[in-house]
Amino acid sequence: MWQCYTSHQIQKEVLEGRAEMVQSELIREVKESEVFSGIADETKDLKKKQLMSLVVMYYYKGAIHETFLHFQSAESLDAAGLTQMIIYCLERHGLNYRNNLVGQGYDGASVMSGKHSGVSARIKNSARFAFYVHYNAQCLNLVLVNAVKSVPEAVNCFALLQKLYNFVSGSYVHLKWLAVQKELYPQQQSRELQRLTDVRWACRYTACRNLRDRLPAVLRVLQNITLEHSGDRSVEARGLSQIDLHFIGLLVTFCEVLGDAKCLSDMLQSSSLDLARAVDLVGTLTDTLQDYRGEGYFGELWKEVEEIAEHCKICVQTV
Repeated sequence: MWQCYTSHQIQKEVLEGRAEMVQSELIREVKESEVFSGIADETKDLKKKQLMSLVVMYYYKGAIHETFLHFQSAESLDAAGLTQMIIYCLERHGLNYRNNLVGQGYDGASVMSGKHSGVSARIKNSARFAFYVHYNAQCLNLVLVNAVKSVPEAVNCFALLQKLYNFVSGSYVHLKWLAVQKELYPQQQSRELQRLTDVRWACRYTACRNLRDRLPAVLRVLQNITLEHSGDRSVEARGLSQIDLHFIGLLVTFCEVLGDAKCLSDMLQSSSLDLARAVDLVGTLTDTLQDYRGEGYFGELWKEVEEIAEHCKICVQTV
């Protein structure tokens, strides 16, 4: 049966053809550069299905390239299964990993980084030049996760952020959330609260920033729903609306700290970054965090806290 070019089947075939052309060009560049490194990671799609992505890094025509190569379902998540998938993918595209694979980049999970039976060790048994390097950006992420988990006030702060996201993202409340934003910020684009995750801490900066910038709107929504007397929803809104000066102080602090950390994280993921520059950037962030302990920074922070509290009609007690 004849089909027009706008049919979904024809469009799918066109996309598949273009994908093959792009992938063929990519493989050609990798082969011409000879040596390359591989980066693999696992994630879940919207259906909670486990997937593995494979990226290759190589030097071609005077520049370092970091390019997506393959994406496939991860049927087995143990070291043997993941190793087999990575090797199969490289062999399938005709890449000589035994002699030309000179680096591996994974997260710090034992199944990937294990020295004796992890994915990195298994691949190095076949590719003797494939040295394993832990993600620099992932190391920063782990530092942030462990640092925050050791501070009870920070744990409670992010727990409240997650509760607010869960509450506002519900269909009934979300419509009111958008309406209140249009009322309070008619000239600005609506913002969304962000779901938190330990895997990508950049989202935590966005979550803190959006809540800081839209805190009056959040409180207005919570107060309106509290007055509806709609059972469990009103009770939950009343509990979430108990936002005080202490919480605002934590929110402003994390906006600053995570904002600076995000800048470093973005730079560590840049293909143009070299090791010397990375060391300098880490040192700069360390110095900045140390400066945050001074009276000068606290004065600026407290001024911002007072301004936000005033907009939210939260009392600021002075001694």
